[in-house]
This record gives sequence, structure tokens and C-alpha cells, in this order.
Amino acid sequence: MFENPIAKTLFNEAIYPIVLFSEKLHLLECNRAFCDFLGYTEQELRTLSISDYTHPDDNDTSMEHIKALLSEKKNNFTLRKKYVHKNGRFIPAQINVSRSKHPKTGKLVLLGQIKDLSDHQDLLENYRILVDYQTDLILALNKDFTIKYANPNYCKVFGLNAKEIAGKSFLPLIHQDDREKVVKSLQNLKAEPHETTHKERAKTTNGYRWFEWSNKAILKNGDISNIIAVGRDITEEYIAQENLQEASTRLKLATESGNIGIWEFDIEKNYLSWDERMYDLYGIPDNSFDNTYEFWKRSVHPLDIKDADEQVKLALAGEKDFVTEFRIITPDEEVKYIYSAATVLRDDNGNPGKMIGINYDITKNREAEQLTKEKNQQLRDSLGRIEHINKQLSIAKEKAEESDRLKSAFLSNMSHEIRTPMNSIIGFSSLLSPGMDEEKFNHFTSLIRGAGDQLLRIIDDIIDISKIESNQLALQLNYWPIADIISEVIEENRQHRKIKNNPDRDIIAVIPIEECKGHLYTDRIRVKQIFNNLITNAIKYGGTENIEIGLNCSNSVNQEYVEFYIKDKGPGIPEDMVEAIFDRFTQLQNDIAHDGTGLGLSITKGLTELLDGTIRVESTAGQGSTFYLKFPLFINVQTQEKPQVKQDNGGKNYLKDKVVYIAEDDPASLFLLTEILEPTGCQIERGADGVELIHMVQEKKPDIILLDINMPFKNGYEAAREIREMGLSIPIIAQTAYAMPEEQKKILLAGCYAYLPKPLDNNTLIAKMTELLLKSN
Repeated sequence: MFENPIAKTLFNEAIYPIVLFSEKLHLLECNRAFCDFLGYTEQELRTLSISDYTHPDDNDTSMEHIKALLSEKKNNFTLRKKYVHKNGRFIPAQINVSRSKHPKTGKLVLLGQIKDLSDHQDLLENYRILVDYQTDLILALNKDFTIKYANPNYCKVFGLNAKEIAGKSFLPLIHQDDREKVVKSLQNLKAEPHETTHKERAKTTNGYRWFEWSNKAILKNGDISNIIAVGRDITEEYIAQENLQEASTRLKLATESGNIGIWEFDIEKNYLSWDERMYDLYGIPDNSFDNTYEFWKRSVHPLDIKDADEQVKLALAGEKDFVTEFRIITPDEEVKYIYSAATVLRDDNGNPGKMIGINYDITKNREAEQLTKEKNQQLRDSLGRIEHINKQLSIAKEKAEESDRLKSAFLSNMSHEIRTPMNSIIGFSSLLSPGMDEEKFNHFTSLIRGAGDQLLRIIDDIIDISKIESNQLALQLNYWPIADIISEVIEENRQHRKIKNNPDRDIIAVIPIEECKGHLYTDRIRVKQIFNNLITNAIKYGGTENIEIGLNCSNSVNQEYVEFYIKDKGPGIPEDMVEAIFDRFTQLQNDIAHDGTGLGLSITKGLTELLDGTIRVESTAGQGSTFYLKFPLFINVQTQEKPQVKQDNGGKNYLKDKVVYIAEDDPASLFLLTEILEPTGCQIERGADGVELIHMVQEKKPDIILLDINMPFKNGYEAAREIREMGLSIPIIAQTAYAMPEEQKKILLAGCYAYLPKPLDNNTLIAKMTELLLKSN
């Protein structure tokens, strides 16, 4: 079935079970994962029929789908079914089956791909067990409020059978006075946030009891499909609250005339309740009080809080009665003296359960008006310092949040940009198959190469912006003729597919290139990168019109400058985006989607400034954009022309019968190099590391060496130096994933003749090998 060994390997090593049947349902091929899935060897499987390892409950349905496929009523189907393992256990799975033709015989074949759902089934069972053993009451309701599921504790509390109540309403259990509010609570689930709570009385096996329910709507296509309700018995809490309310009512009459505030503190629950007078004393609205002991402590004067807290602890320990005085600070910064007394309520074992007490304002009896003003001023000073600290903390918090936002934006953008070409590489690679139409095969491989180039550009962008921002970008400065730079930039960008595929569109030099006099003192590669970024943007965003490139010269304080411009007639830049166009990750939003990291113009600006230049943009929405680059101009510079050496092998293959040593520890990279070089007829010897390479060289000297840098035991640097120390002048080409200029310099200093960064270009590799072989001869 598989003539291509790569396809055969991919089939056998796939992580999902894959199987191929003839139209008579005889097993043709199966991969290792399919054998592991069922526990049989391939030989055993060939003696079995599909029914032998299909669960009896699913056999008829499975065969009906297969018959429909064979009769060409359908092209494929997906089915959930249970398989029978060799050891007898059942395996839940999902199978996708499609119909195809055998590439040799032309006969009908069935291809099945299986996904094991065992983990999914176990997870559902765990959730079921978790719900069944909850002590809370749990209901799953249909959208008409009838019962779909009730957990065991619900059935126990109400003395019901789960099967008997399925499909029935729970409302008859609710006290008739509460039914209306229960229905209204459930009806309110239609509105955001689709969550409600309510309290109700319901008839249990022990009579009517109070319950509190939390309800959540499950939506499907915007409509309620189910309701999940979780309830708990709050009868004791409700009765206690009622009793407290009665006591509060009685005490209110007794304390209103005395201007006394009453409080109650539930120690176990850390719940502090106040009457209206307490709120008046403390000057706090009832909706801003969180009913905790800690909130009260925050209201106490800092100088009194330690003693006040100690008095509470002594009273709870039974060491003394709670009678004390302390100062409080109200929200309006008023200091009040409070007299407080309380009694501790204990259980049968003497453990404290609650404190009930009073607060009484004794400010007027304890301090004079002048003393109050002084204390208020001191408080204002203290609060001013606290406010300053809070502002500093707020500033620090905002900076941290901005840092997190930028980090998230970077990760999100990089994830999108990296996954996009990876999607094409992985997706189209998986579609390559033996016997594929040649035109489609070539198209897929072209798309894979294009995605690889895109991924490499993304990596280059990330490295560039990182080095620019950390001020670590090394520049190789020299004098370069402006005419040469402009000519190269134009010709390179004319190869862009949007220019090549549109004969009516071009990149035009507004002035003749030969009239571009003078030199730039610059890094040639980086200044071309600047021009290429701007022209590429103009190509992508500039519609179908020509792109103009031109220059103007000027003089400022005895220094001559040249200002280049790149002009397009695209949609332009909105006015509110002009200032942000050079920021990282900024891309214009319009009705056309463009790829890119959003780093291009940020890199362009950074490189321009590193090269002592400036960049600006003028744009009108709907009319196009013009980018201006300004650099120092140098006239009458004397440069030494380098002789042009033309390499021409006349089409001859100089690699035939040459001995080539490849030192590479990565099997995939080694396989790639072998595939590239074998058609040339050279003799290939392979070494997995630097140690093996040295042994091979000592035994027999090759014509040329391809050397990886990052290898175990002895890396490429060490191996190259050792070969040179032997006095050998064998051409060595370093091929490595290290792509930085400083790495290239280090590689050449180690003794390599040339350097090729990964990913390798086939033609470039063979050309460089031919060049070095010709020189060595």
C-alpha cells in the first residue's frame, strides 16, 4: 500500500490507531497504535473479523454504517462505539472511517482512524461520584423546571426515589407561600448573569425546614437548556436570626432614648452585627460595613487598638468582665471616646459563643474642644502620610499591570504569528501522501517552504527588537555608495509576489539611480533592512499603484544630509494612529488582513536611530503615505573597489566522487543533508559528534567537511581547531542554528572556511561546496 518509506513510517508511528480494510472487510494494514489499542499482534488481527473486537451492543450499528459506505451512500462516517480488548475489557472510542481507492489495484478500501475515549469516560464517572456524595442538595432541572436529576442527599432529605421523581415538578414540596418567589427566582435566570439565589420552606421527612438555593442556568445557543441548583438547610440559622430580631426590637425601645448603641459578635462565624445607633456612633453607612471584627478594629484609634483587642481576649478567656474605654476614628476623621461593656454567652462546656454589648459616646465628658482639634490635626497628618504611601503603591501597581499587559500582548501576538506558519507546515505536511497529484504535491511543498520562510522572518524580528532594546546590536560600518544601495533595494523588492504577479505595478526611482551621488557611512545590511521594511509595507498596504522611492539633499550646520522617501497611494494612516505607528505590535486595522508580528516599523525606527538617522511619516487617510529617512551624507569619499571574482563551473558537477564528511548529531538534519547531497554522486561518511569526526579524519582525509557546531562530547569549534592544528587545509563548512554575527565570526576564527545558517538552502549549500572545492584545487 505504501511505496514511500516516509509515508509508511508516518503511518506506523502515528499516535492514534489507524487501520485499512478491503471492501470485503479483510485487514490490509494497521499501525502499531491499533495493535496496542486492542492488545493483539497484527498476525492475530488478520485472523479476526471486525465483529470479534466490537462490543455486541454496537455491532449492528457499526455494520450498518460500513454497508452504507460500501454502497457509496456516503463517503465517510464518524461513530462512537465500544471495542473489546484482548483481555476482555471494553474500550469506549470514536472512529472516523472514509472510503478511498487502492493506488495500485484501484479497488475500494476503507481507512479508519480511532480515538480512545477511556479518559473522557473516567472523568464523567468521577464527576458523577463527586455529585452523588455531596452533602448539599443538588438538582438538575429541565427548562420547564421539572426534575432531570436529584442527588442522593436530596432524595434522602425529602424521602423520595430518584427514578420516580425524574420528569416531575419539585414545586409541590415547597410551602405554598413561597412557591411564587421560587418560580420568579428561576424565571430570572433568563437575564444576565443567569444566576439567582432564593430562600424557601420545603416539606421534608422531618416537616417544613428552611433552605437556601443557588441557581445557575446552562445555556445552549443563547437559550436555557438546563438549570443546576445547589441547596443547603439553614433552618437553625434562620430561627436564630428571627430570635435575634425579636431581641433587637425589645432592646431598641430601651436604648433609643439613652443614645446607646447595641452590638452582637458571633465568635465562631466572625460576624459582628450593629443596631442603627452603632452606625450613627461610628459614622458609617450600613452598606459599607462588612460585619467583621477586623472592620471594627480598623475603626479604633491606633493608640488604643492594642488595649481594646486585649480587653476582648481577656473577657473571652473569662479572666475579667468586658468594661473598657477607647477612641474611634470616624470616616470624617472625628475622634470619639467610647465607653463599652459586654457580656459573654457560653455553651454548656464554658466555651464562648457570642458577646453582646453596648457602646456609648462619652467624648464630651472626656476632653476639651482644643484637645479634640489637636488630635484631629495629628490624625490628618497621619492619614496624609498613609495617602501618600497609597498613591505610591497605586503607581507601582499601575506599572506592574502595564508590564503584565505588555507581556500578555507580546505572548499573544507571538503565539498567533508563530502558530500561523506552523499550522501550514504541520497541516500541509500531513496532507502529503504517496500517489498524490504532482501539481498538488508541488503546491503543498511550496506552501510549506513559504511558511518556513515566514517563521524565520518572525524569529529574526524577535531577535532584532530584543538586541535593539538591550543596546546589544553590533553594527558593521563602512562607506557605501547610495546608488548601489538604492539599486539593490529596488531589484530585490521587485521579486515580491505582489509586484511579480502584477505587471502594471512597479517600484520606481523618481530620479535616475546613476544621479544618486555620495556615500552613507552605515551598516549595509541593516540600512537595506530599513528600506526593505518600508517598501514591503508599501507593497502590502499600497493597493495596486506604483511605489515611488526618491531622495533630497540638504545642508545643516556644515553637515550635509540626504533624505530618502518611500511613497505609496494606499489607504493611508488614520490621524489617531500616526503617533503610534512606530510602537511595537501596532498594525493598522482595515478591511484587509495582513500578516506580521507588528514589530517591523518598531525595528525600522530603532535601526534608523542606531545609524544616526531619523524617520518620520506623512499620511492622509484615503490618499496614501510617505515615509522619510534622513541620514548624514558623505561626498568625495575614497573607497577601494573590491575585484569581482566570477565563479562559473559551466554546469559541471564538481561534487561527483568527492569524499564528504558530515558531522551532525541531529538525525533529522543528517537525513536532510544526505538527501540533498546523494544526487550529486559524492561519497558521504557520517559522524555523530566531534570525537567521531577527528577519528575519521585521522584514518582518511576527505575532500570537504560539513560541520555542525552544537554537538556532544566535542563541539564544532573544538573539532575545527583540532583539524587545523593537524596542519590540514581541508575545506570546512559550518552549518548551524546559531545565526548571530558574533557567532559567525567565532566560527570562522575556529578554522572554518564558510558559514551557512540553518535552515539550509539546497542550492546555496551545493554552490558553496563547489566554490570551496574549486579553490582548494
